[in-house]
Amino acid sequence: MPSEANALVLELLAELTEPLIVVNRSREIVFRSRAFTALCGEEAAAAPCGALLLPPAPQDGRPCCCWNALEVYLGCAERGLWQIARPDGGRVPVLCEVLPVGIGAAPGMLAMRLRPLDAAATPIAAAFFSGLRGAAEGDEQYFETATAYLKSAYGIGFAAWFRLGPGSAAQPVRADGLKDAALADLADRLRLGPAVDLHDVVFRHARRERIAHVVRTMDSFGIALAFGRLAQPLDERLIDAARAAVSAPRSTTLAAPHHLVDQALHQTLSDVERETLDLLTEGLSDKEIARRRCVSLYTVKHQVARIMKKAGVDRRTKLIGRVH
Repeated sequence: MPSEANALVLELLAELTEPLIVVNRSREIVFRSRAFTALCGEEAAAAPCGALLLPPAPQDGRPCCCWNALEVYLGCAERGLWQIARPDGGRVPVLCEVLPVGIGAAPGMLAMRLRPLDAAATPIAAAFFSGLRGAAEGDEQYFETATAYLKSAYGIGFAAWFRLGPGSAAQPVRADGLKDAALADLADRLRLGPAVDLHDVVFRHARRERIAHVVRTMDSFGIALAFGRLAQPLDERLIDAARAAVSAPRSTTLAAPHHLVDQALHQTLSDVERETLDLLTEGLSDKEIARRRCVSLYTVKHQVARIMKKAGVDRRTKLIGRVH
């Protein structure tokens, strides 16, 4: 391609509204969009990649580098929850989509689309979780409810709650979807992880390295939520809900936790699935639901199976009991 055409393409890319950078194998930023410069500031945008981005390192002792973590992200089909350093010492949390550029198994460059995250949870998410810590059944109920909501609404494959003490290992409080060895490795990586509220951790799970997205409070209460193996791409809504879960103030003004989980489940269902669930909870059989809705029995069974998967239950009795 002629150099004039190259210059034109780069000029067009620079005008993109989203922050975008391209990094070569020498860890040099060979291209940055104007939106990226505006996000980081002129001084920070000119810094080397290693001084600017804070992704996780797959192994202890290796530098935090996007190239080091590339295979793990691609293997898990995950977006990154990273930090960008600013000249004033602050950090900007971003969602990062890593796109290898090149032919074959060894790409020559990485294109990174960075989406900045707001500094605080939205009022809706904060209101949803507000009060769960002060629920009548105590913190265990809070952990259970928040985890159930995240699993139902966003399809997370595992979630683990930790208490973080100063200078000590993270203490697991509750875990769902992780075995003891993976939980212990994740706790150790949290202790060694960056002291920021949003970041990723690479840990050993089922004989392979996996990504855990971490949201933690930065106050003396010391709560951290790690989750991953997502059924859908990591996005702002999920980070927003997770941030609200760990940062909810103590209050007793909210509805019962089981009612909140029911609300979360209904948010994930289609109109047809809600109708099927309503008829199921009325005590109708699959055949009766099929006749009532004028659909095949196979259609009803398929819809009930999808509802159960979204609810995170393996039996219809559990599904009906949870909704009730």
